[in-house]
Amino acid sequence: MNIGDRLSDYEARGFDEKDAIVNVLLEVALHSLFVAFPTTFVCFGGATLVIFFGSSRVSSDLDLLVGNDSIPGTDEILAALSVPLTEAAKLLRISPPEFSVIRSGPDLHKLLVNSAGERLFTIDVTRISGVIHSELIEAPLVLDATPTVKARIVTRNWMLLQKAEAFLTRRMLKTRDAFDIKLLLDTGAALNETLAANLSDGRASERLEDRDFIAHRIEQVSAKQCELELRPVLPNEVYRDLATQDFEPLRAALGVLFAEWLN
Repeated sequence: MNIGDRLSDYEARGFDEKDAIVNVLLEVALHSLFVAFPTTFVCFGGATLVIFFGSSRVSSDLDLLVGNDSIPGTDEILAALSVPLTEAAKLLRISPPEFSVIRSGPDLHKLLVNSAGERLFTIDVTRISGVIHSELIEAPLVLDATPTVKARIVTRNWMLLQKAEAFLTRRMLKTRDAFDIKLLLDTGAALNETLAANLSDGRASERLEDRDFIAHRIEQVSAKQCELELRPVLPNEVYRDLATQDFEPLRAALGVLFAEWLN
């Protein structure tokens, strides 16, 4: 597998050329970081759904957790990324990447990668200790040649827990959470007893006690809201399929996920 093959794969999945290029660069960034820091990071979030779980939703944020005592410095991270991303950009026929540090601290970093002054993606690194170890798996990065470099990522089930919390606790609804929840359920994710208990006892606990709030938030996944938020980040075919059904598949998935609390 090489960069050209991965670009073709993403375009075949419905991503336009620009978004497909960003996806490839995200893979290169992950590969570089796991070569340099093989046991430091855990991947989660939208880019993980795209790279490892087949999501068709554009995500230009690479979210990484660190469970170790300290986060690598931004200089170390940029040193690991600079040459591989510059070489990949050349192969992809785009301008060399430009790196900047948006913010940095003992518990988080946010880095920005541009090309010709245009945003490509960000890298968010956060130090936490709340990942359930049984919900971590290793996944090969298909860009790699032998020996294979593997990324540590969270399972579908753990991401479903996080998306359920996000859907309920965000101050303003984000329909991308509903789309991601449907994707996860469609690909076999479920809240086992432990994860359901974490959801019930976590930051969404008060929302889960309010059945009317849950029902109202599901109703807010409307055609108007989806047009604003999902049309720009989904392939046309995927968006049209949902739109012809008035986005009912998203609301139905949410009803399944929260059935215990709605009933």
